Amino acid sequence: MRLTVLGASPACQNPGGACSGYLVEDDGTAVVIDCGSGVFGRLQQYVQPEAVQAVIISHMHADHTLDLMQYRYYLYFSRASRPPQQRPALYLPPEGHNKLLGISSMQDPSSAFFSEIFDTHEYDPTRGLTIGPLTINFVPVRHIPHTYAMRIKGSAQLAYSADSGPCPGLLEVSRNSDLFLCECANNEQSDYPFHLTPRQAGAVAQEAGARHLLLTHRWWVDGTESAVAEASEKYRGPVELAREDMQVTIGR
Repeated sequence: MRLTVLGASPACQNPGGACSGYLVEDDGTAVVIDCGSGVFGRLQQYVQPEAVQAVIISHMHADHTLDLMQYRYYLYFSRASRPPQQRPALYLPPEGHNKLLGISSMQDPSSAFFSEIFDTHEYDPTRGLTIGPLTINFVPVRHIPHTYAMRIKGSAQLAYSADSGPCPGLLEVSRNSDLFLCECANNEQSDYPFHLTPRQAGAVAQEAGARHLLLTHRWWVDGTESAVAEASEKYRGPVELAREDMQVTIGR
């Protein structure tokens, strides 16, 4: 299994960066997890966008969804020059489709703006998904609005925190994972309850027995190398900070 970091920034892009987005590839299957601002341009450096089997959204905040607009327009305009292919699936959280249409309606009022291009669904977080060799299970976490961490199982096991404050779901989703991709948007002085500090991320990874911790969703102003050092105070395994265009082979 390979993870490519397309965007590792928080709600605003770090210099030269992009908001949340990750490409997961395993045995010929490509899945995009979240699709924030700047992600779609980077995606095209690694795969043809029409060859992606699915895009899965953890929650409907703008920094996780806005480049779905660009993705949709690419697929729409490329139909004239490329032979028809199976449409990528778009999996949104419950109530996500109408929220997404609220963005697209600013320039196109069609209720089929996304569904005529993507194979569009709202996933049931209690059931999970199977996409090629990958199974994706959802765990509710502490963020606003409802947000789902993901456990992605294939040739390895990847846990993704999505955006979350401290909650039992983080331990559930990351237990014994090969890689825990975990947000750490709060600085250590923050008491905001809907994000994590690096030390909190490290503590979860340690208790869960995750084999590798990859910190993400970090604003450069709050410190990058310091985040690794702070997480390492709580987690005894390898810790890295996600950066755009980083590629990690998971399970080796």
